[in-house]
Amino acid sequence: MAGDPVLESEINIDPLGRGYSGMTNQGVADDLNTVFRDDPNPPTSVPAAELWNAFDPTEYDALNSADKAVVDFIGDLGSDVPIASGLIKNKVFGIFVAGTTSRTNIIALTVVPQVS
Repeated sequence: MAGDPVLESEINIDPLGRGYSGMTNQGVADDLNTVFRDDPNPPTSVPAAELWNAFDPTEYDALNSADKAVVDFIGDLGSDVPIASGLIKNKVFGIFVAGTTSRTNIIALTVVPQVS
């Protein structure tokens, strides 16, 4: 029986930075079943100032010049940054990987927890 490709992708890519690679199978299952993951109306954009403030200064300072240029460009996009855009999200999450403060802060801006 083949696995679910969407589920496999979620676990392997870990787009929310949940830390699946360090969890047991049961831990991953428990995390995937938590209610906070259901977000019927995620924000499609965030104010540029909020996104810029989400970047951890120490992590930003440690970036190479190419990654700093991308982050600076995103910060200069204007009043609203289309964070739902696959290109922007992939670029930012490629620079600030799982476990970084910046990524955690960005996720907090783009995920609205659902209260049960």
